[in-house]
Amino acid sequence: MPLTIRKVSPDFKFDVAAPAGWCYAAGDTIIGNLVRHTPIVSPEATITLSLVGRIKTKITESKTNNRHTHYRSEARLVRSDQTIISGQPLHLPEGSGAPLSWQFAVNIPTEPLQSTRQVFTPSTSFVPLDRDHPAHHTLPGSFISFRDGLAVSSSCFVEYYLKALLRYTYKGSSKLVEAIWPFQINHPVEGTDLLSQLNCLSFNQQIQSQRLLPGMQHADLTFKQKTQKLFGSSKVPKFVFDMNIRHPAAIQLNHREPIPIILEIRPRPELTSPSVEDQSIVINWVRMCLHQCTSVLAPSNFLNDHAHDDNHHYSVNLNLEAAFQRLESPLVMSTAEKGEKRVNIGEMFQLALHPGGFSSGSQLLTAISPIPDFTTYSIQHTNAVEWKVSYSVAGETGTFKASSAIRIIASA
Repeated sequence: MPLTIRKVSPDFKFDVAAPAGWCYAAGDTIIGNLVRHTPIVSPEATITLSLVGRIKTKITESKTNNRHTHYRSEARLVRSDQTIISGQPLHLPEGSGAPLSWQFAVNIPTEPLQSTRQVFTPSTSFVPLDRDHPAHHTLPGSFISFRDGLAVSSSCFVEYYLKALLRYTYKGSSKLVEAIWPFQINHPVEGTDLLSQLNCLSFNQQIQSQRLLPGMQHADLTFKQKTQKLFGSSKVPKFVFDMNIRHPAAIQLNHREPIPIILEIRPRPELTSPSVEDQSIVINWVRMCLHQCTSVLAPSNFLNDHAHDDNHHYSVNLNLEAAFQRLESPLVMSTAEKGEKRVNIGEMFQLALHPGGFSSGSQLLTAISPIPDFTTYSIQHTNAVEWKVSYSVAGETGTFKASSAIRIIASA
């Protein structure tokens, strides 16, 4: 199930007025020229130009005896046609210094065709077909994903391209030349109302050690004390606190403000041993792993209302630990009355997510190409972050981790 590839030759090609790798947005206009360098003499020629956008999925199930069953879904998102010239003579003599050239301008629609949803059934679409939904009015960005598995493999893409056909008569015969120019469309900017919303993950933490007692922080424990600690004896003092991670419900690529990631501690004196005084909590590091999931649907070959599905998972450590390693002094929080109980590490490290990676100020922490969340008919892409925090109290180290959904929004 290949993507449409670029097709160019001296006989016919696109010359588009855009830098290499340029991405368009829905509603933009593509301008350029169709060009022919090869000499030609024809009494009659027609050039048609089409803009095509389509979404396609394929799921392959491996059977016994090396047999495979394929399930496919394809729908046209956009299609527009125009005639550049019709029935005109063409003449480009041998040795001519300038090629034949025809200007064009193509407007990219702002939403899919109304007929797109008719290809799907409720069970083969992530988008509700019986009511209004943003996907009915929003062009998804260019996208490709695939997974090779032993039992099930799948692939999907959203693609856009221009196709031009030159039909002409030569010595009484009809000739046809084709040129294709694939291009990229950015994902729409959706969900910016979530940028100011902070979600909270709360973790109850407990440290049990004789080193929590005054003057014992660096003491060497006796064999008896180690044994009591190992078996969680009630004679061993206990320190209990809550650690909260406040994170944004959504992150926008290239946003002007640092990503707000706030660590909070809340002492729990009612659960802490009376002999334990105020404690300092050293944050050794915070780990963020971005988990991206793409889900695909395809109908059965015989029952169109029955769906087959598959998921692609991709995870990468954003390497936030490296920012902690560069600190001149450890990040310390304290339960004391005037101690630091709330730290915005996103602001402290100037954390940002870009189309090319995750950074701390001008320092790239990890190279990654995050894909914004989107849902279209047979493809759904979502993001989540797995958090892991390492801390130390009185020489004792603890860790905790959890996952939370975070929406990634395209750059404005």
